[in-house]
Amino acid sequence: MRQQLPLSKKEIGIFKGIFRMKKLIFVGALSYLAVFLFVSCSPQEGEIFHGALGLNEARVIVSSSIAGSQLITMFDQDGNYLKTLYDYTDIAGTPRGLAKHSAISFIAAIDGLNQFDILSIDGSRSVWSTHTQVTATFYDMIQDSANNMYAIEVVTPASNNQIEKFDSMGKRIPISATTAYINNALGGCTLSTPTSMAINSNGQLTVANNVTSTISVYNLGATPTCAVQTAFGNNPRGLLAHSNGSLYVVTIANAQETLWRADSQGANAQSLFANNITILQDGFAMAELPNGNILVSSFGTDSIVEFTEDGTYVKNFAKSAYTNDVYDILVLGGN
Repeated sequence: MRQQLPLSKKEIGIFKGIFRMKKLIFVGALSYLAVFLFVSCSPQEGEIFHGALGLNEARVIVSSSIAGSQLITMFDQDGNYLKTLYDYTDIAGTPRGLAKHSAISFIAAIDGLNQFDILSIDGSRSVWSTHTQVTATFYDMIQDSANNMYAIEVVTPASNNQIEKFDSMGKRIPISATTAYINNALGGCTLSTPTSMAINSNGQLTVANNVTSTISVYNLGATPTCAVQTAFGNNPRGLLAHSNGSLYVVTIANAQETLWRADSQGANAQSLFANNITILQDGFAMAELPNGNILVSSFGTDSIVEFTEDGTYVKNFAKSAYTNDVYDILVLGGN
């Protein structure tokens, strides 16, 4: 058997150096892996960790306007007031339409300031869009499946009522034209003091015309077209495209303070809840809760009322100083 000679000091030093290098490489690899996992699993810059904000539950955003109080407030899905997101009173702004922007943010049409703001449920706010051609009275806003935004602009005289369109970054479409995306008269559709909008189950834009008691239905695209104008009656003021495929409508004509269910274009309407003005009077804004129940703002009682899909009254969802003249309701988050 060949006898193994003892290692020299030089050889021992070489082996120790190799061992130390391997150890440093191993520690370095572990550190890199830890950093990689931390970065990949952590919220990215500008992103808020949704779980910490309780977005497994819905947040109900409300715009309300009464003399001396112009507010955007937030409630939980049970109707409990959480906080005021922004008070526009001191800067002469009137918050009207609300449209989803992301899971934690939304766009608000601010009448009086002639601008559209982006707000987050953490209370942050900045201007999202302004345009020299967009200066009239604002009402409802809605977002389509391509993240475009639509806003009602009521102009005097009424023959100039229109609907503005913006892309997801707030750029007006068309950007420089003097006319809006949808003008007062388009094909067989005519806007007449439009107050509320919804994107129906067919991807069409539906608009409630309060004065002529009609619902205008538009095909959306680079160039919009009129699909149909449905005679509804009774002064419709609020619209909701429900996840069940139906269009819900609230009317305010005397003796027809009514919540209706219709098909996706507003035809074949069925009365669900009618003529109990102690509960629902001068309805306006509408929204759907995660459980399918329907919220309707009641101007006459300064409250938000909750109904089931078949129109059964559930409860006063909210009634306080924060629910005076609610112009819009938006539900964010929730399962």
